[in-house]
Amino acid sequence: MINNVVLVGNLTKDPESRTTSTGTSVASFRLAWNDSFSRNGQDKTSVFIDVTVFGKTADFVLKNMRKGTTAAVIGRLNQRKYTSTKTNTEVTVTEIIANTVEFAGPKSASKTDDSGFQSDIPASTPVHTGFDSGFNDTQNSESDIPSDLDINDDSLPFI
Repeated sequence: MINNVVLVGNLTKDPESRTTSTGTSVASFRLAWNDSFSRNGQDKTSVFIDVTVFGKTADFVLKNMRKGTTAAVIGRLNQRKYTSTKTNTEVTVTEIIANTVEFAGPKSASKTDDSGFQSDIPASTPVHTGFDSGFNDTQNSESDIPSDLDINDDSLPFI
């Protein structure tokens, strides 16, 4: 089975920090993005999902990311259930357990944005602006096809 999730969104608040009983760092944050299928044609931030990350990646997130940061997350979908002690009802939580978290927004040189957040990341720090899917749309251009290749319509599975 494949359980791989790739999301890009903005942190809704600063990441929360905790440590496991074995001393592993844990960072938790909520990622939000605009729903592209809004009813009235206006973007609406209506998709939110919790993300949890462990170890060195958690340390990176806690040190470098703040509310409003655009982040790319790669991980797995996880669902867990527990019984609420307050309401004595079963609660289901759906979250992403992230393996990779990278910057996905524009590179800024330690300037303050509208939220008042000032980045402490030096301008010389490399910032990833997206994913390399490995797909190159210039791949297999006509100049790459050998001229002596003989393909007739009968050898193609469709037409």
